[in-house]
Amino acid sequence: MRRAWNRSVQGAGQINSTAEFLNRVPMYLYLKGKGHSSDRALEIIEGLQFNYGDITHFERKYAKRLFPFYTFSRKMAETTFRDLAAKPGGPLAQMVRASNQTMDNGRVKPDYVAETMSVPWHFSEDGHDTYLTSLGLAHEDTFKMLSPGAGFEALSKMNALVKGPVEYATGQSFFQKGRDLRDLDPTLGRALSNIRHITDKEGAQAAVPYKNIALEQLVMNSPLSRAASSLRKATDPRKDLATRLLDVLTGVKFYTVSPGNKEAIIRERVSDMMRDAGAGHFARTYFRKSDLENMSVEERGKAEALQGLMNELAQAAKERKGTSAPKQGYTYQLPGGEVLQLGEDGYRTERSARAALREVLGVKRLPPGTAVSPAKQN
Repeated sequence: MRRAWNRSVQGAGQINSTAEFLNRVPMYLYLKGKGHSSDRALEIIEGLQFNYGDITHFERKYAKRLFPFYTFSRKMAETTFRDLAAKPGGPLAQMVRASNQTMDNGRVKPDYVAETMSVPWHFSEDGHDTYLTSLGLAHEDTFKMLSPGAGFEALSKMNALVKGPVEYATGQSFFQKGRDLRDLDPTLGRALSNIRHITDKEGAQAAVPYKNIALEQLVMNSPLSRAASSLRKATDPRKDLATRLLDVLTGVKFYTVSPGNKEAIIRERVSDMMRDAGAGHFARTYFRKSDLENMSVEERGKAEALQGLMNELAQAAKERKGTSAPKQGYTYQLPGGEVLQLGEDGYRTERSARAALREVLGVKRLPPGTAVSPAKQN
């Protein structure tokens, strides 16, 4: 694993060296041909291209290790602010103003999209809103660090060997400003869903993590992340061909906000307002109807079984608190041998779901009136 990682890093370093060579050497030869001295040619080039060696010992030894692109971000910030101070009405300043004017167009979108230029690009009839979020210009990196989510933006730039485990341990995506990893549109899962949609027109909106969230995190914090992201973008049926080509082949970036995303954002914002006003907080996990419709028979059976058990647990809690009258009880034996006695709620899953509950989760339904040991009751 370490050998593969080192090879990928070395390969990336060689690509970077080639890019730097093409940026600097042809310009140097051009300036020399125009009659400039070697020193003057180098001075001009350093004014146009960064001198990545001009940093402190601390930055070189520690900052660059923790933040691989630290030098670029630091140098770009210096260049951006110097240019804005020298030319407050120049092209860069005008572009920044134009970007700021497009940030809020009254539509619902995630904060990590609203903090970009978020130019409206295409609004489909089925509720999918696509925004132009980046032109791939260097100064955009600086202004991301000045946004309200600057802390998460800095964390998202950490070395993947550090960022990946920390994100997985906290269950949050730093790139998407602290969103729960379980709520993200999984890159591998979405790419596979896109491919299914292209081949058999199914699963266009159903995307679950491939295998599990840990594998998704591993891939997205490895050298394979760029390839996985490009595959997802290239096969996205929500975007037209021209948008997909721009998204994959250039530095221009787009983001599509789905109806489900917008509903979740509204719920979250209303919930925040209610909690600020002193309301209590209650979280409920459930499967949406659209999720169930796009599942296979086996996946749907398991989902309905889990939902059925969750509803019975909720009903049992109501009966324990005296907020609901007890009904006919169910007794379940869990895989570890523990016995769980629940009341039956009004939500009745199909018989197939009950069977899946027993087969998939290893839960045994005991006949009514079965005597159980008090020590094993929950």
